[in-house]
Amino acid sequence: EWLRAWTNERLFLSYLAALSEERPLAQIADEIAGAAEQAMHLATKMTSVHMGLPSAPISTVGFGRLGMRSIHPLSDLDLLFLAETDDADALDQANRFSLRLKSNLDTRMKAGRVWEIDMRLRPSGRAGPPTLRPSSLRTHQLERAKTWEHIALVPARFICGSDTSRHVFDETRAQ
Repeated sequence: EWLRAWTNERLFLSYLAALSEERPLAQIADEIAGAAEQAMHLATKMTSVHMGLPSAPISTVGFGRLGMRSIHPLSDLDLLFLAETDDADALDQANRFSLRLKSNLDTRMKAGRVWEIDMRLRPSGRAGPPTLRPSSLRTHQLERAKTWEHIALVPARFICGSDTSRHVFDETRAQ
């Protein structure tokens, strides 16, 4: 509930600035993206604590408007969750974590939801596990991805996670 209230307050202030024309819309869209990133960081940390983990077993990549830092009112967050390793046991924990994180962000409660999450940009779309192995991301992008998937990858941005995952993501996108 606290995170929902925190996010709603940030959004309210940004929307008020847009309606009163205090700042250019591009700046407000960037502010909203910043609020979404902060919400992701907070939700990731809260989920780690709630699950009794020292750190998150996943990294998060933002696509679409989040990747471009151009979020508008009522935009959802297009996210891809990357497991920290290719290990099967670690992937199982990462999948559980991803589902809990998505639930923490996307479930409607009294104060609304933190943010609507869209995970359809992963290679399996709506089907399959919520978390992608680093090697699967690389293989998919270099061998099987359609042109539109490459186009979506260009403005995508690493939001939070380990430096190792950031390196894998950046290297895959560069190739």
